[in-house]
Amino acid sequence: MRTQSGYGPLLTGPDLTSAGTVIQLAYRKVIDVHSTAIWERDLFADTYSEFCMQAQFYDQSGELATFDELVKAFPRAEKLHGLVSTVAIGYLRKLGQTIPDLVNLAGKPWIPFEQFGFEIIGSHRQKRGEHRVAITFYSKEMLWLASYHDRLLVAPVDQLGLFLAGEKIQPDSVTMNASVFIHTLQNIAYDRDETTIPDLLS
Repeated sequence: MRTQSGYGPLLTGPDLTSAGTVIQLAYRKVIDVHSTAIWERDLFADTYSEFCMQAQFYDQSGELATFDELVKAFPRAEKLHGLVSTVAIGYLRKLGQTIPDLVNLAGKPWIPFEQFGFEIIGSHRQKRGEHRVAITFYSKEMLWLASYHDRLLVAPVDQLGLFLAGEKIQPDSVTMNASVFIHTLQNIAYDRDETTIPDLLS
């Protein structure tokens, strides 16, 4: 079995000698009362306060205590996802556009994200401990080089030309789990007889 130093046995992966496989990863992170990182605890507290404040617009009496009850009674309360997300933006900016928790073999977070989605999983206006939100981070496009065990070997998409030309590139890895998934996938055909390489960045 072919091996690469530092990465272990390689399993099935796309064949980039004839085609380029470009993927975008997504990571769904749940934040609740049990979250431990400082930025997570602060985001939890601020999104809960914002939820309670915005919920008054739909129900000033407070009789509808949960997020689900609000949405059932007032379908327009689905807008709370977007309204509450505004207080999360500042915390996400502090991440330096790097997806948290997804680390390489050196234990370093390195995958850049360019978009995110925010969702209120559940909340209760009188029970802070029931507040739960999810943030889905969407990575920039990357080249998928190979798979080994539970990890993907990937590289920046702008290195495709170098890779197909036989030049050295600098790949890295990411561990796949139930919270990490391939959001988009695109195969880019490549003809060896052609002298140009598809411009993936256009």
